[in-house]
Amino acid sequence: MVKKDKIDLRDYLEIFYKRRIHFLTVFFIITTVTTIISYFLPKVYVSKSLILIERQNLLRNIVGQQAVGDEMVSKVRTFKERIISTGNLIDIIRDVADDLRQRGYKGRTVTVKIRFADFKTYTRAKTLMKLTDSLNDIRWAAFQCLKRIELKNKVRLIGVRVSGLEKED
Repeated sequence: MVKKDKIDLRDYLEIFYKRRIHFLTVFFIITTVTTIISYFLPKVYVSKSLILIERQNLLRNIVGQQAVGDEMVSKVRTFKERIISTGNLIDIIRDVADDLRQRGYKGRTVTVKIRFADFKTYTRAKTLMKLTDSLNDIRWAAFQCLKRIELKNKVRLIGVRVSGLEKED
């Protein structure tokens, strides 16, 4: 038998080849046990969402733009700071509901418009069964619209509009 001072890769491969049954047996046992354990573990799903709004170089904290006509009442806000809550959206909805009540209108369709930091804009609408100027009804419809938009990017602009208006009696 010849003694070698150095062991190279060929020696390791030769050992692996001679003991391949042992290595493969251990591999299949570990794979089978892991599969069985993962099958019996409880299924846990966690879902979280976060609305991020990108910083802008604006002089004021919030720049409000309002458009009011016989066809619709809407509020659109562009945000300066990062916002991690839905508080600003609720404020916009409250403003829209107040405008409807002050002007004596009720609306049927609530529309949410979102523009992301990459300037992609999405609009979703929800038509209600009855005319409303209720803050709760408008908020519910706005959040139903918001659920249909994938919120994975930073938000640059968000707006809420109520259309299909009729004058209150």
